[in-house]
Amino acid sequence: MDVRGLISLIGRSRFAGRRLRVVVDGSPGPEWVRHGVFHTLTGMAWTRVGRAEVVFSGRGREADDVIEEILAREHGFAVTVVSSDRRLVRAAGLAGADQIGNGSFLRLLNEDLNRADAESVPAFAAEVPLDKYDIAHWMAEFGFDPGSVTEASADSAPKPGSEPRPDPAPRPAEPKKKRKKDAASETFGSTLGISLPERPTPPPTPTPDLAEPLDPLLRDAFREWAGTFSMEDLDMCKWIDGVEPL
Repeated sequence: MDVRGLISLIGRSRFAGRRLRVVVDGSPGPEWVRHGVFHTLTGMAWTRVGRAEVVFSGRGREADDVIEEILAREHGFAVTVVSSDRRLVRAAGLAGADQIGNGSFLRLLNEDLNRADAESVPAFAAEVPLDKYDIAHWMAEFGFDPGSVTEASADSAPKPGSEPRPDPAPRPAEPKKKRKKDAASETFGSTLGISLPERPTPPPTPTPDLAEPLDPLLRDAFREWAGTFSMEDLDMCKWIDGVEPL
């Protein structure tokens, strides 16, 4: 697998939305002509594969030289260097740029490739189709066991909405409120080093009798017309029931 295959692999990962610049040693070969190669006065050359930029160091220079120039020119702002080379690790630290080792970067790519809910693949990632043999090749290049590559099955991927929902956590019981002790007594007792007894609960206040005394005139009327006059005769609802209001 060539550089275009590596670009396609990166395009299937979490780094697909970021600007990608691959710096390689030497000059471009005939296979790069169809992409359109641009040469510079310093001997470098560059081209594009989709949204990715490929930079060739040219004769008499190394890719590390070009990467150091990029870090110095951009002051390491929003730049992540993927390399385990001590020279580039040191250059990235001096420029204030982020740095990821080859092994860690490849591990992230492998995780994203096998993730069932992988994000949509950009157009440039489909230019060079990849299979497990190409991935195993790059794993061997970075010193990893190619046998650790696994393929994600579409049948094994969880369907949306099929994930089990966790049971809602039970609400904790509210603690019973304790009667607040008198602050003055508590302070007084703690100052003297003694524990004061609880104050006795006061007896309930007696409920007053709200019944009003019977009117003397009514009392005499009941006594005078005993048997013919009762309290039900004073129910006004019986007198006005059925009478239309004015």
